[in-house]
Amino acid sequence: MAADRGAGSAIAAADGWVVALSYGNPPPGGYLCPDQFDALRRQAAELRKTIERHGRGNAVKVGSRDWREQVTGDRAEVTAEVYLMFSAPGDPLTMVGSAHRWTFRTERYGGLRAGWKLCQADVPELCGTHLRCD
Repeated sequence: MAADRGAGSAIAAADGWVVALSYGNPPPGGYLCPDQFDALRRQAAELRKTIERHGRGNAVKVGSRDWREQVTGDRAEVTAEVYLMFSAPGDPLTMVGSAHRWTFRTERYGGLRAGWKLCQADVPELCGTHLRCD
């Protein structure tokens, strides 16, 4: 049952999804709203494929900063500045791309699935913001 538990905060639920993008892993299942579980996992997989396809042979990680949350009852809107970090194989230098604000919608669940869960991720089009896709 612990695998279905949500995150301890709205920010942690959203950040779990962002961190999963960095490594190409599925987002933590317990941190996703049950009715949006498949859609959020698909969205994360599609974003990671876009990052890998247009990363120009570099290792690409996803970073975040300046997390903010607006909680209203059992719902919260969370925002963060998200950026991509590029490093060429064998090169110790890392180039950090421009940060763009992403918005997430979360809900707090009770009972056995208690905790915050991500229900929606509003991500700008990666091509043209975070990546050059020409």
